[in-house]
Amino acid sequence: MACCSRDLSSRSDIDNLFAMYLLFNLGKYRVRVNDETKLLEIDRSKEPMSYADAAKAAARDARSDSENFRRRLAFRPKGTAIGRAAD
Repeated sequence: MACCSRDLSSRSDIDNLFAMYLLFNLGKYRVRVNDETKLLEIDRSKEPMSYADAAKAAARDARSDSENFRRRLAFRPKGTAIGRAAD
């Protein structure tokens, strides 16, 4: 894999955002802690995208969010935050 052959210190924010957004877009299950029982539960959270669509969306969103974070702008990230419900 090309992503893993580079020195870890050379990875940029956009690489990390891309990986996170890609995995989210491909996923169809989530693991969460049930508040009442304190046990882990696995449930279907959304319909997964195809790899091509997921990679395209992840690249677009990672590039946009990375630029806005770098500029320190007030903005709503295009990626889904951890803990936020899937669309």
